[in-house]
Amino acid sequence: MVKLPALVGGWQIVKHCDKYESKDVATAISIFYFMWAQRFGDPDLMVRTQLEYIMIEWGDKARHIKYAYNVHGRKVTGATAVGLTLSPSYIWVYQGKGENSRISSTSLIHELVHVSIWAANIRSHGDPDHEGHEWPGWIPAHTKFIKETNDLLVAFDL
Repeated sequence: MVKLPALVGGWQIVKHCDKYESKDVATAISIFYFMWAQRFGDPDLMVRTQLEYIMIEWGDKARHIKYAYNVHGRKVTGATAVGLTLSPSYIWVYQGKGENSRISSTSLIHELVHVSIWAANIRSHGDPDHEGHEWPGWIPAHTKFIKETNDLLVAFDL
């Protein structure tokens, strides 16, 4: 476990400490929050508080799961997951292959959207069906936000 600097209780679990440096992950989270607050707001600081205590587990293999929802809300059986939001403040992210795999090419930002929706919903859910209609919260603007945020991370060489 490695402490994420500048986050009160933020940690990451890594098998190889040199894969994603803690300062880079903390920077990515800070960029995410700055953009989130500008785009979606955070009047009660619920999202910020949740991110301050994030636990990120980096996995070295994608996970095969029974089912998941695609971004359009359709249930997919026998899915392969590259990221999972397991609780309001615990996410698992596949780190990708190769030494040049960047944070921006992982599902980190996607999972942080789930965490943020969970915080904004006062921890009732993180909207697992994305743009589907079973759980409210995720809108097309969130999907667009992920791409824009990852593009900014690329500009910061993250």
